Amino acid sequence: MRSTKGIVAVIASLTVATQVQAALITELVFVQSVDLLGSDGVDDHDVYDLIITTDTDWTNSRLDMVLTQGSFYQDSFGDDRPPNPAFFSIAPTLEFDTYFAGADRADTNFAGQVGTPQRTITDTVLGISWFDNNLNIGAGTFQIARITVTQDAVGSFTGKSFSLENAGLGQSFSGSLPIPEPASLALMMVGGMMLLKRQRRRQSMN
Repeated sequence: MRSTKGIVAVIASLTVATQVQAALITELVFVQSVDLLGSDGVDDHDVYDLIITTDTDWTNSRLDMVLTQGSFYQDSFGDDRPPNPAFFSIAPTLEFDTYFAGADRADTNFAGQVGTPQRTITDTVLGISWFDNNLNIGAGTFQIARITVTQDAVGSFTGKSFSLENAGLGQSFSGSLPIPEPASLALMMVGGMMLLKRQRRRQSMN
């Protein structure tokens, strides 16, 4: 059974410079929970997409993620590049492989080989620098990676994205796992508002 959700984990702020720079926002978005370990219908992995929003041409990104608990999912039929949807019917789990892509799941190039500081993927450590093959994608919102982890995953990530107009600066982003589910996040917000209201009431009585 798959439960679909949509929540933005982290949104990077716009580039600040002495002159006007292009908007470049990188965010990790919770996509859904899936059952990848068996056919018992119990979800055991969480799927995230790395999304870039830009008003110019995105060129490349760097992502470093370390898990202190849990592991990354790497499908036996996949590799570091986006999978071919034609194979999803015979290998359904391939859709949820961890991979890196050009704009909207296009093919990509990497800096360095697997195992080097520029390109490392293990069960708990991920370090990738990748480039878009097409430097004329224009403005828009694009999926540039998919990260799938076990549901017990705990960790943090940092990264930086670049475009043609801010190649010398880039835009940093960061965040942590796990990301609260929408329902949990709503309860946290309501609880915080109630606590703030109670504190203000006590202050007005004093």
